[in-house]
Amino acid sequence: LLSMVRAMQLMGEFVDILVFSENTCATNACVNRTAHAVRVDIDWTKASVRVVGDPQTVANGTLSIVGTPRYRLFALLGNEKSPQLRSLGSMSVYMNQFPFDRERSTQQLGQVVALSSYDVVVLNSRYTEGWYKKFIAPADAEAKR
Repeated sequence: LLSMVRAMQLMGEFVDILVFSENTCATNACVNRTAHAVRVDIDWTKASVRVVGDPQTVANGTLSIVGTPRYRLFALLGNEKSPQLRSLGSMSVYMNQFPFDRERSTQQLGQVVALSSYDVVVLNSRYTEGWYKKFIAPADAEAKR
C-alpha cells in the first residue's frame, strides 16, 4: 500500500492514508518509520495520515466510513477474502495480502455488495491467488446467479 501512496504522489496527487483509531500505527511519524523500513520514500508534503471513525453499517449490510470524502482512487489493504468496507472511490482497488478468514462465509449480501464496489482485486502472489480463488468461489457463483 505504501508503494501505491508513492506512485500516486509521483503522479502529482495528495494522498490521505486512512487508519482506524485502534491502529497501532496512526501517525505520520509511525507510518514514516514503516515506509523507511520497507524502503518506500513518502513525500510528507503530499501525504497525511487521517484517523477515521469506526465503520458503520449502511445499505445492504455493508460497512462504510461515514463522513469520509469520496476519492478519485481508493485502495484498501486487507487480509480477508472480501473487503470489509465499501469503496470510498470512483475507482477502487482491493489489495489482498492473504485470505486468512477462510472459514467465514462469502455469500452474505453485504460482503458481495462490498466486493462489487471495487474495480479490481490485487493479490500479492500466485500462492495467494490460488487460495483466494478457492475461498471466493462460493461468492462468485452466487453473484453469477
